[in-house]
This record gives sequence, structure tokens and C-alpha cells, in this order.
Amino acid sequence: MHLVPGGPWSREKALAPAVVAALNARYGLDKPFFVQYANFLLGILHGNLGISYTYQDRSVTQILMQGFPKTAILGTTAFVFAMLVGISLGMAAALRQNTWIDYVCVMFSTIFASVPGFVLGILLMIVFSVILHWFPTGGWGSPAQVVMPAIALRPCRPLSSPELPVPVHWRQCVRTMSAPPVPRVCWNGLF
Repeated sequence: MHLVPGGPWSREKALAPAVVAALNARYGLDKPFFVQYANFLLGILHGNLGISYTYQDRSVTQILMQGFPKTAILGTTAFVFAMLVGISLGMAAALRQNTWIDYVCVMFSTIFASVPGFVLGILLMIVFSVILHWFPTGGWGSPAQVVMPAIALRPCRPLSSPELPVPVHWRQCVRTMSAPPVPRVCWNGLF
């Protein structure tokens, strides 16, 4: 902020210099950059992220904590979905190598890895909400309202996306099935 022209109070209608000075003092922007940064780091250590510019009656920490339960539910649902679908498709592709099942699993994995999340979200809404009427288009509260956002969230988290477990589990299953019987039993933990 110190290297670019303008500031957080720059708008179409200019504020009075006394108002800008008061706002800078309230938010600590009148101090040198290194003092501001040190105060920011100390605030993080104490769980204080400062006062919100938009909601001045609430702190940034309060705003984040208000949305945390929904974020946790959505992230957990996306991770569980990705692992269940990814592991299932990886094992199905490995068990039925060079069949239509293998090709469909690889095709699904490739498409899922290629489509951006915002495009996937819109496509899910069009197909499952508008055309089929299976899920609501918005809102929060019921489990049905979590399904489509959790599926669309997949590209935002590469470690929890189904395209990652598919080839990983496919390789492991193929390697285990192609091994001689005794090492295979040992790898499976039966010996």
C-alpha cells in the first residue's frame, strides 16, 4: 500500500484531510511500514486480526469465526467425496484393466481434472438443479444444499480432488495384483 498511489480511503468523493488522518490513526496506518507489519504479526499471535473496514462494529476474527463452521462442513464433505469417488474409481479401473470400466474411470478423472471449479459449479446447477430438480440452487442448512458446492470445490483443493486418488490407487492396485502370490499376501498384511 505504501508503494502505490492512493490508499484505503481513496474514493470518487474525496474525504476531508482531518477524516483521513483520524481513520489512519484508528487503523494504525499512520505508523511506518515496519511498525504496521510488526503490529500485524503480534496481532496474529494473539488471534487479533484487527477491525473490519466494512463491518466496523466487528473484528475480522469474529467475521472469520462466524463462517468457520460452514467452511469446515463444506471442506470435510468435499474431502470425503473426493476420497470415496477417487479410491473407488482407482480400484475399479485397476481391477478391470483395458475394459470399458477402465476407460470410463480414466475419462472421468481426466475431465474432472481439466474443468475449472467455477465452470463445474455452473454445470452442476444447470443439470441437477434447473433440469433435474434434484438439488436446490442455493441456501444453506440441509445436507442437499452442501452436495453441489462440495463437488464444485474439488478443483480448489488439489490434494482432495478425485483425479489425484484415481491414478495413485490404480497404480498400487495394478502393482499388487501383478506381484507373485506370497509377496501379495505379505503386502496385504495377512502374513
